[in-house]
Amino acid sequence: MALGLGIDTGGTYTDGVIYDFEASRVVAREKRLTTPHNLSRGICELLGAFEPDRIRAVDMVALSTTLATNACVEGRGGRAGLILMGYDRSLAQRLANEYGLAGAEQVHFIAGSHSQRGGVIEEVDPAEVDLVARQMAGRVDAVGVVEYWGVRDPSFEKLVKERVRAATGLPVAAAHEMTGEINSMRRAASVLVNARLIPLIDELLAAVRSALNDLGVGAPMMVVRGDGSLMTEKFAREYPVETMLSGPASSIAGAMRLSGLADMVAIDIGGTTTDLSVVRGGRARLMREGVDVGEFHTGTRAVDIHTIGLGGDSSIEWTARDGLGISPVRALPLCQLTARYPACREALAHMAAQERSVTYSRGTFFLRNRAVPPHMALAGEEQRVLGALADGPLSIEKLADALHTRPYFIRFERLERLGLVLRSTLTPTDAMHISGAFIRFDAEGSRLGAQLMASQAEMTVDALVDEVLHLAGEKLHRLVAQTLMDRSVKKPIDEPRTLRLGYRPAGDELRVDYRVNLPIVGIGAPAGLLLARPADRLGARLVLPEDFGVANAVGAITGSVVAEEVAHIRPIYDALGISGYSAHTTAGQYRAEALEECVAWAERAIRGEAMRRAGQMGAADPTVELERADSAGRVGNADRTLMLEVALTARATGRIQLA
Repeated sequence: MALGLGIDTGGTYTDGVIYDFEASRVVAREKRLTTPHNLSRGICELLGAFEPDRIRAVDMVALSTTLATNACVEGRGGRAGLILMGYDRSLAQRLANEYGLAGAEQVHFIAGSHSQRGGVIEEVDPAEVDLVARQMAGRVDAVGVVEYWGVRDPSFEKLVKERVRAATGLPVAAAHEMTGEINSMRRAASVLVNARLIPLIDELLAAVRSALNDLGVGAPMMVVRGDGSLMTEKFAREYPVETMLSGPASSIAGAMRLSGLADMVAIDIGGTTTDLSVVRGGRARLMREGVDVGEFHTGTRAVDIHTIGLGGDSSIEWTARDGLGISPVRALPLCQLTARYPACREALAHMAAQERSVTYSRGTFFLRNRAVPPHMALAGEEQRVLGALADGPLSIEKLADALHTRPYFIRFERLERLGLVLRSTLTPTDAMHISGAFIRFDAEGSRLGAQLMASQAEMTVDALVDEVLHLAGEKLHRLVAQTLMDRSVKKPIDEPRTLRLGYRPAGDELRVDYRVNLPIVGIGAPAGLLLARPADRLGARLVLPEDFGVANAVGAITGSVVAEEVAHIRPIYDALGISGYSAHTTAGQYRAEALEECVAWAERAIRGEAMRRAGQMGAADPTVELERADSAGRVGNADRTLMLEVALTARATGRIQLA
């Protein structure tokens, strides 16, 4: 394999790189705006920007996508059926809204359950399964199957999955295939989200594959999982829930690949958010309780990411009451607005020449972002706003005039949240254009917007840009310090005043210093400008590797396939002590009188299952590492301890199999 194409769809930009595996370097890079409500459009625009001969030469394509995350946040998805075994119906219904299970098109409770130790309590009734299958056929797009204690013995999940799939022809996935989570509601949420995502991921991958075919690219396509590893296109279509948070996972993989470091604080500053992850020994910690996105609380594996609403396209706001601030609300940078609509540059110049005393940011524009979906109902005022913007963007003042109201009284929040309207105002990206750190669009639009806001804030443009960098630096300083504190101290620490003093001393009598012993690796286009000050305050070495602006796409194409399987071995206690041991894996369960016999069986089972699953995800000749963790508990105040569990983990890792 010589060349690979990596694609990362971020919240604001879609990045692409062509990577030379033999030389270990990026040979071509492109960046286009993400189209959140139709991801394939932005990806196709990106693909079309590459030189045709070069893109046709790639041997593999890898895609990290925000589709799963966006769909969960926005409540989008296909019609999902859910089959629950061994659940208390009233309890599950009471917790349905808390875990997002209300999003299922159909929920069926059927017979079939195991005990916590894996013993059969109630057998599955094949006739009942067939009846449920008939009720679902034609009424749902995909089905999820989960048993309350299926994590101890998945045999009933396997049986019901195969029977429903044979009867309906629908995609069916079982909980044990995607999570080892013991929380039964998270297991149910995992299979539900998976079922809802299947039609969406099918549509996206089909569109990308079609675009690649049109360009003459026949290379196999891999998809990034939430833990940063890769899976085949076929596997992703069956288990799309595995793509949750794949973008942040790609950024970590890219940071490690480009920096060559195994220990770091990786910080990815995108257009909308900043993601932080701590990497030790070449591995990022995984989330302990699974992924929570939107209303869904799943048991899906993903890297432990700490996110704040700060990015290159965060809104810089000024009010007479609060002064200058950075909002997490995403805005179109003024430099992009004026590059696309030159009339807005003229409007900014006109406003900057005026002397008007108002208490809001004057250089704010609004524009239509996408068409209203057919099923969406809007209030009368919202419809009037969209009507006023039909012919192009308007400043907040011109929009108020069109609506015969004042700027203070216009409500944009819901229209922005639905993605129907996008605001444009001064952003850190504009500050980068003014400083010369990054120039891609119309720097004059940035300068005029800054001049207008600086006049309102009674400061110079240079002072305004400097204060914006300080505001961003303070947020990043706190993110790093708070995250590392929480990792080091068992009890959560909330010291906002001390953290603030660590960045901005209150005077010359007291100085609070935090020193970060790990290098900070910055990735994402704004990282160079925004991380310099917080890294300095933290006494940390700032590393900005080559191609740090497209590190996510590099992480996507340079990932490997990783499959993990876990076994839990527990003692069986009776009145005389331990009478034997039981092992539980996704392959089944086993009992033996001797601990090591049980361990040996479990090792063989999870090794084989990890290798099988790695091959299913696209690995060639995977290697397997085994880890063992023994847990014990103390009996009262006595010195005696009791064995609680032996946890075994098999991790199969392999390169991509292209043939």
